[in-house]
Order: sequence, then C-alpha cells, then structure tokens
Amino acid sequence: MKQTTKDKILYAALTEFADKGYKLASTNTIHQLAGVSKGAIYSYFTSKADLFYHLFEKALTDLVEALGKVRYEADSVFDKIVYLSLWKIHYFHDRPKESALLMEAFANPPPPVKDKIFSHYEQLTLLTLENLFQEIDMNEFDSSYSKSEVIHFLKMALNGLQSEYIKADLTVEKLYQVKEESMKYINTLLKGMKK
Repeated sequence: MKQTTKDKILYAALTEFADKGYKLASTNTIHQLAGVSKGAIYSYFTSKADLFYHLFEKALTDLVEALGKVRYEADSVFDKIVYLSLWKIHYFHDRPKESALLMEAFANPPPPVKDKIFSHYEQLTLLTLENLFQEIDMNEFDSSYSKSEVIHFLKMALNGLQSEYIKADLTVEKLYQVKEESMKYINTLLKGMKK
C-alpha cells in the first residue's frame, strides 16, 4: 500500500517526537525524514504543536480502544489494579514510540495544546477508574467506608502515583523498575481500608 504524504509526515514526526521530545524535535528533521518539503507539513498542520497534538490524539485513541477491550482476570480491586498496571506496561513496551509521545504529552505538554491534552488526561483517568471499579465488592472493605469513598481514595492514590512518575520523566524501561514500588503503595492503601 502506497503511503500518502500525510502518512509519511506522521510517521517521521512520531519518530522525531519520540526520540527527542517536543522541544528538541525539529520540523526540518521531520520533513527530511518524510522525504517531503517543509511546506507540505504546514499544508496539513498549522504548527509543530498541532502536529504533535494530532499524533497524541491518535496514540491516545488507540490506547483508549485497547483499554475498552481489557477483561480483568481478577476479582479483587487490588488484583485488578495489578492486572491493569501490568497490562499498561506491556502495552507501552509494545508501542515505544507512541508511549514516549504520550508520556511526553502528559509530562511536558506543548503550551499551545496543554489544556486540550490535560482534558484528555482527565478523561483517560476516569475511563481507567470506571473499568477498575465497575463491580467493586464492598464486602472486602471496612463498613465505615462508602463505595464512593473507596473509589475516591483509590483515585487519589492512582493519580498520585501517575503524577509522581510523570515528574520523574518515566520511560517505558522505568515502568518495570517502579512496578513493585507501585504495587506496595496500592496494597498498603487497600489494607488500611479492608476489614
């Protein structure tokens, strides 16, 4: 199948953004990698930030679609969190360029598209939580906690972990290193709320 000019630009841009990040990425390099004129880039995208955002949306859409197909092989909340965490590690490992782009977008979003990216981040967090807590078994938790409190505390914990690791310039390789620490943290939180 013949690649269109736009496809060539997108592939080259994904490579450049994944390798160098938004700030260091160059539209000169992108047009050279794509084998197109620099003007061709701007005939499809209004700016470097617009090109980055287009790639971000595509990578995020693919991730959301894949998340929607996740079927948990666990019953307890903790096991679901572990399963989802491992699933994400494998997903990101299998898609290093898209993963690098998503991590860059959440950690260092380009100022012109920062608000749009953060609104997507909130939607992704909600989707993840909905998947995790659709059928939460409240029998696992102390009766002094309502379902909404359990979900709220777990959401705070997961957001805290994500925020901590985003600040640490998390890469796909580092995901494996922090997995155990993350699991201990979530397990400690859950133990505090269990019967």
